[in-house]
Amino acid sequence: MVDQNEANSPKETEKKSKARALLIGIIGALLLINGVLLYKYFKKSNEAEVVEKTLTNENIDLKGSLETAELLLIQYQEDSIALAGKNIELSKALIEKKNEIANLVYKLRKNGKASAAELANLKSKISDLQNQIMALEEENSGLRDENTALIGEKTELQGQKAQLETEKNEISAEREKYKSVAQRLQAGNIDIQTNKKRWIDKKEISTDRAKNVESIKISFNILENNMANRGKRMIYVKITGPNGVTITNPGNEGGTFAYENYESRYTYKMSTDFNKESKSGPTTVWRPKGELKEGKYVVEFYTEGYKMGVGSFILK
Repeated sequence: MVDQNEANSPKETEKKSKARALLIGIIGALLLINGVLLYKYFKKSNEAEVVEKTLTNENIDLKGSLETAELLLIQYQEDSIALAGKNIELSKALIEKKNEIANLVYKLRKNGKASAAELANLKSKISDLQNQIMALEEENSGLRDENTALIGEKTELQGQKAQLETEKNEISAEREKYKSVAQRLQAGNIDIQTNKKRWIDKKEISTDRAKNVESIKISFNILENNMANRGKRMIYVKITGPNGVTITNPGNEGGTFAYENYESRYTYKMSTDFNKESKSGPTTVWRPKGELKEGKYVVEFYTEGYKMGVGSFILK
């Protein structure tokens, strides 16, 4: 058993003090090392975060610049197509600038990254191309305004031309109408006799008694017309009774002819030749197969769809 006095001797106390001091020194050294390590860790972490933020910002900047450049290339293509349609050539400087940007965009898209110098170069070229495209669009706008004015003038001229064509056609139609009227044959000196046969000698004598009329003798002249064409004419004789109805004999003697877009009935027809000079028309004798009625009768002459002349007689 150790003596209590010996255990608490100065020598033992000094030993304990040295051990405590050594432990404290070791703990302090460990804390210092840990502090240095933590400082280095946080420093590197902050540096990595700064680098990551820088790279992210650079990627965003690059992406935006590439999209801007591609939109400019599309605008360039549209403007160049519009100008090509007007036979206007783009300047060599503008073409070169467009090609430089297209190549640079392809390169950076392929690499997926860009240095600060490459990004700055791209932005500079984009700015130059933007300025040249703005100038190009101003030129294009001026051409569009000029083209709009020309289209307006062209439309106005076309309207005037159409109006002139309409007037010309109307004048031509009027001329043809007057020419057609001028070429029409006219019947003159129309003479109409209503006759009967005398019962004693059977000689035809004039009568105005409706119940006695056995024949209607019609003669007329065709007047001179130098405007009319020579040739054969078919003349339709239309005798209208007091009731306004065309009188005809049963059978195939009568018929219809075209007049003013409708079919009109005629009593009988005859043919004659015309050579521009005045001539006597065929004298005809028409014999009604029924008894005529009292009243006014109208005799009209037609050929080629128009009326040549008209005469009349009255029966009692």
